[in-house]
Amino acid sequence: MHYLAGNLPRSLELMPTVEQAASDRDKGVSGHRPIESSPQRWSVADADKTLLEASAALERTEMLPLLAEAELTRADVALLAGNYALAQQVSRTAVSRLRQRDNPPGNCTR
Repeated sequence: MHYLAGNLPRSLELMPTVEQAASDRDKGVSGHRPIESSPQRWSVADADKTLLEASAALERTEMLPLLAEAELTRADVALLAGNYALAQQVSRTAVSRLRQRDNPPGNCTR
């Protein structure tokens, strides 16, 4: 309800954490969306750990586009940390996933 009312901060507060989420889909969304929407609220180490957990959960689902989005967010976090090699590695994996799903090349960028 808060999300539909435009209160993103409150809706993110009410979202379950990765540990509280019941399914792999929910774990992936719970780990990815808060960091994607407000990365400045996270330490780089916590964001990376949470995104790694979210990505692992999403790998067990059929939600490959969302997994690729989580990986691209993780690449963004790696850039913030100055870890350019990890950013490049993770972003290449995400682009490869998107291409496997027959997405046009324009959809592989943010």
